[in-house]
Amino acid sequence: MSDFWERFKEARTHHYQQMGNAPDANSPAKGRGPVINAGVFTPLVILLGIMWAAYAISFVVPGSLGWLGIRSWNLAGLGGIFTAPFIHSGLRHLVGNTLSLAVLGALISLEGARRFLSVSLLVATVAGLGAWAVNAPGVVTVGASGLVFGYFGYLVAGAFFTDWGSGKLLRVVLAVLVIAVYGASIFFGLVGVRAGISWQAHLFGLLGGVLAAWMIRGKDRV
Repeated sequence: MSDFWERFKEARTHHYQQMGNAPDANSPAKGRGPVINAGVFTPLVILLGIMWAAYAISFVVPGSLGWLGIRSWNLAGLGGIFTAPFIHSGLRHLVGNTLSLAVLGALISLEGARRFLSVSLLVATVAGLGAWAVNAPGVVTVGASGLVFGYFGYLVAGAFFTDWGSGKLLRVVLAVLVIAVYGASIFFGLVGVRAGISWQAHLFGLLGGVLAAWMIRGKDRV
């Protein structure tokens, strides 16, 4: 979490330099909060934009994008690992994932656009491979739910893979808030899910998020 504040300090210093009045990087800002570079949210906005654009296409031409899903036990279906998150089975499916991705994705984006992209790529890969390998042959999986579960896993597990000197307390508080808001949905998305919902993508997405936290936060500790 310490990299949050370093980015805040750098952005704040750059802002004051442009005004010809740059404060010391280690001194608190007077009358101003930390400045966040809106550019860190660009990848998330693009992700959500493509999801809605894909839905618009499938709404006009129903079933036209189903081939972009992950078809389990089919080598050609492996390509869907990186396209399935953009495709959704209906408006309710899309809206639900959009809201969760917007919140959880924004929290990760605060660590930087590269961090968001790294976590997203790793989570999508693990979730996609899990859905491809564990689902029954021929089942097609679509949707960004794997990313939602992965972002949840990353934010919660990050509290365990952060040193106290690197903002562990803030990570713990963030993890508690994320669990309080999304914990029940995550639990019921893994246990007792109804037919047609890929608990496999949910489970492996969650594991992918934990793996991302271990790899990325662990690297930050070195």
